[in-house]
Amino acid sequence: MFDRLFRSDFAKNLATLVSATVAAQVISFLFNMLLARLYTPEQFGILSVFVSLVGLVAVFSCFKFDVALVAAKSDEDAEKLLALGFRINFIVSFGALVLVAANYLLGANGMYAGEKVYDWLWFIPPAVFLVTASQLLWMWNVRGKKFKNISWVRIGEALVNGGLAAAVFGIGAWGLLAGTLASQALAVLLLFFIVLRAGNVRMSGFSKTQLAETFRNYKEFPRVNILQGFLDIFQLSLIVIFTQHFYGDAVAGLYGQCMRVLQVPMRLIVLPVAHVYFSEASERFRSGGDLYGLTKKTALRTALFALPVTLALLAAGPELFALVFGEKWREAGVYAQLLSVWILVDLARAPVQQVASVVGKQKWILLVSTGGSVLLTGFLFAGYLADLSARWIFAGIGASQALVALVLVFLSLRLSKIKQ
Repeated sequence: MFDRLFRSDFAKNLATLVSATVAAQVISFLFNMLLARLYTPEQFGILSVFVSLVGLVAVFSCFKFDVALVAAKSDEDAEKLLALGFRINFIVSFGALVLVAANYLLGANGMYAGEKVYDWLWFIPPAVFLVTASQLLWMWNVRGKKFKNISWVRIGEALVNGGLAAAVFGIGAWGLLAGTLASQALAVLLLFFIVLRAGNVRMSGFSKTQLAETFRNYKEFPRVNILQGFLDIFQLSLIVIFTQHFYGDAVAGLYGQCMRVLQVPMRLIVLPVAHVYFSEASERFRSGGDLYGLTKKTALRTALFALPVTLALLAAGPELFALVFGEKWREAGVYAQLLSVWILVDLARAPVQQVASVVGKQKWILLVSTGGSVLLTGFLFAGYLADLSARWIFAGIGASQALVALVLVFLSLRLSKIKQ
């Protein structure tokens, strides 16, 4: 069975990405161990809120044309989508700057006024632009299956992020922000250089009429995927913003550290799997090939990789966190225990859910995701009104969202049976 799972071009492309991603995650994890001792949970809480706000804006910053350019019917269409994505990114980032300025004009009535994250709001627009530019350039290379060329970018990001944050820890939480922004800028520069060196992409010179026609031809992607992406980010961001507002920066920081550890399998395995799967599935669908077998194997492969981490956290989450990051992070290990089953199922969901974009049935994924977001929001506020502790809140999140993720896995398998 394992021989069948890991043989083929799919597995080879996956191995190319994973080999460098493993190195990047090892570097990130080692720096995380150091930073957890240099910074407090409260300081990490501020960073978590900032990253959540950036994520909410970034969902709209290229209208999900980064996804569309991988599935585009021709290379010319993909080039137009890339150009269109960058134009939209600039407009959304500038709009975010205007909103931040307006928020400051409100003074004491502005969002987050009086809180530590308030002065960081000015950095949301550049962060949004960098994150989106990186994603657009990355997905262009995914379309061309240039996995070897881009695989080392993540290593550079990890070195700059952790290294800079450690070097300037004396300036407090600002050091975490500096590392985050610098690593994003490096990723854009490296990916842009890779694209230019390949010399196979046209990013300018398209008329407004051409871009407008491309927008109309691929309007289904922003119509459905923006809301889908917003719901995905909304769930994660809502938890951070909710816990920070009602339970304080420390709980938000503990949750953030918990998720950084739980998302190691996401960055290590799932993101490479997702990129390779999306490229392979799009190609197979265009040629009338089988998607069900690929989708089933991908979900199984992902779950097999992530299972050991889940079992270890269930058995000794608090002890592991205290040992690796220091005693002040023990409670984050408790949160990891409560959320680990959800993360396991969600890891299997993440790559195969993209089949909906491939076959043009995103609305079904959107429907289930909307139900999941409503369930999460209702539980959070009901839990707060019932005066539940943070532990009970996270236990409820883990159980409810694991169920939603499982439904999405089975729905994705069903959609993968659709033919061109």
